Amino acid sequence: MNFLFMAFISINNYLNDIAVLLLLASGIAMRIIIRKVGDRRDGPIFDYFIDRVEKATFFARFSIYGLLISSIPRMLAFKKFEWESAVEAHHVSYLLARHIIAFIAAYSGIYLWVKLTKRIREIKGQAKTA
Repeated sequence: MNFLFMAFISINNYLNDIAVLLLLASGIAMRIIIRKVGDRRDGPIFDYFIDRVEKATFFARFSIYGLLISSIPRMLAFKKFEWESAVEAHHVSYLLARHIIAFIAAYSGIYLWVKLTKRIREIKGQAKTA
């Protein structure tokens, strides 16, 4: 394989993994912030909440778009780039475990953000009426 293509796929796969973890981490961070806000709907804690919601939502959207874009080259190069290397090194089980963990992390991040989005809307709505 061409060196530049291999470098592109390596970087792409790395960024794909980072996007998965960023999605999950932003969801976990937002959940912690929502717990800290509790029932308070005014003052500096709520201002902090609004600021963090915007930033965490940016990271979540960035991760989703990054996953969608970087998954295409990863899938196209999977057999040649990842699978054959794993078979040669007898690391197929590690490769499968890695992808299962990545899938669980991505699914958990998406699930968490779906739940958080509803809760964020509730908090913002309650703050406007308060």
